[in-house]
Amino acid sequence: MNGRWPGFVKCIAAATLCTACFAGCAGPEPAARSVASPPALSEDELRTARGQLVARQALPRLAVALEPVEATDLIAQADGLDVQEQLKEDGFRGAIERTFRGRSRTITGAESRVLVFASAAGAASFASFLTEHADLFFGGPSAVTPMRPGSPNGVVIKPPVCDCPGAYPLYVGIMAEGNRVMWLQVTGPRASRTQLRALWSAT
Repeated sequence: MNGRWPGFVKCIAAATLCTACFAGCAGPEPAARSVASPPALSEDELRTARGQLVARQALPRLAVALEPVEATDLIAQADGLDVQEQLKEDGFRGAIERTFRGRSRTITGAESRVLVFASAAGAASFASFLTEHADLFFGGPSAVTPMRPGSPNGVVIKPPVCDCPGAYPLYVGIMAEGNRVMWLQVTGPRASRTQLRALWSAT
């Protein structure tokens, strides 16, 4: 998985959240990439997870890629947080993501993920873990609010914008649904909670 996220992982892992790094575009999403699934997931589970990702047509001006997400990818994003043990306790089985990257006046980068766990309790536990440790996982004091006012389902996490040229705000949505954790993050000049919620429904 090394080198798969040329800009984004470097920013997250270093806790800089320099979201301008999304400007490096990936190639178009080839149909054959669907076979590169997390080994622990069955074809039916993978098909269901893909159907819950943000549709590739949702951001037509951005390049799209579809790839699996491994435990090591999640561990690499956290600084000083024992994600590995948490994933093990919660029964993490595998995940898949669709990434969008490119130049735009609104959204320049997005990652839509579906994380699959052995049980609904495991998914809920990991979603709570991300919410409770947002500062460590996303690299700084983060504002955590309900996805929708008064709703207990899902949260929006807004990490701090890094102090670097061209940095854009980042918004992350986390929601447990059955034995899955739905994860969507967006960045760009006009990234906002409204943009995040609009993309969330574009499956």
